[in-house]
Amino acid sequence: YYKRAIESFPPELVEFWPTQLQPQQAIIAKEGYDQSAIVIPCYGAVYIFDPEVGAWARKNLQAYNEGKVTHTYLKGRTYICFQGVGIFYYDFEQQDLIQCQFTGISDATMIGVASCLNYLITWDGQYIYWSGTSDPLNFVPSLVTGSASSKLLAQRGVITSILPVAEGFIVYTTMQAIGATYSNNAVDPWIFREIPGSSGVADAEHVAYGSNADSHIAWTSSGFQAV
Repeated sequence: YYKRAIESFPPELVEFWPTQLQPQQAIIAKEGYDQSAIVIPCYGAVYIFDPEVGAWARKNLQAYNEGKVTHTYLKGRTYICFQGVGIFYYDFEQQDLIQCQFTGISDATMIGVASCLNYLITWDGQYIYWSGTSDPLNFVPSLVTGSASSKLLAQRGVITSILPVAEGFIVYTTMQAIGATYSNNAVDPWIFREIPGSSGVADAEHVAYGSNADSHIAWTSSGFQAV
């Protein structure tokens, strides 16, 4: 269906790209293991190709005009964060983007979303938040569920992305990278340490990574680095 999707690309995107409409990225939105759709954010509108529909649909999200778009896949669902708007998933029955109903955070204030070891992770301008492992929508701080938040004392610069690595994740900022290693303690699951010699990364698109990889290859402000 990807070939059909490309062939039926909306004329307005083909005609005006890359001036009036600028696709930010192409996201494969999944639900379970057998449903997937293409989601393309375009600074003010979102184009979706659902193979069950067989055509492109345009979705307008209120207040979405610019800003970062990030996504992650956790427990059979793709979560998409539109900075300053909220975190959404694609509902294949309603054929629409549905905003997630979180407890403990306001997703409209979040900048991005990530996941690692069954934790849903998000961040704003000051803190990183993670859910409990049983319910990715529950961010209420709890010693029982393990959901909590942290301000990174070693942080220099603005967080640009959070990407998974073996046994943890890496927080990239405009100045450096900070590693988060799983502690095996559900109450305090992450050990944060600045990665020596690391430099800043502008966007997640500048990092080659895998959730089971021991390191990332990043295009940083100092050139290519193994992080």
